[in-house]
Amino acid sequence: MSAFLFSDRALEYMLKALYMKKNNYMFPPPSFTLQDIFQLTAQDAVPDLDRVLFMCVIHFLAGCNDISFLQNIIFSQLQKLLNQVDNVLLHLSAIVASHPSESYRSIYP
Repeated sequence: MSAFLFSDRALEYMLKALYMKKNNYMFPPPSFTLQDIFQLTAQDAVPDLDRVLFMCVIHFLAGCNDISFLQNIIFSQLQKLLNQVDNVLLHLSAIVASHPSESYRSIYP
């Protein structure tokens, strides 16, 4: 499903923006390891396990070749997943943005 692919890309680019901000470096790596994601999303040296796991699941689903199990997903489940992606993007954006006008805007009203 393209929703997973677009969600994965949005999360990936937000992680890259976070990497560039935290490391004062213009060129993020092409991909992140699980350890990288833990370090990037940790707050006060405490890893955010729920968000990291969720991002890894979305990444897995986006790269999954066998999408037969995804065809059984109902709209309300997909809506919950997209809502959680939106929440993660809002959270990471608040860390990345130096001014509120630069932050991610929710897709939900």
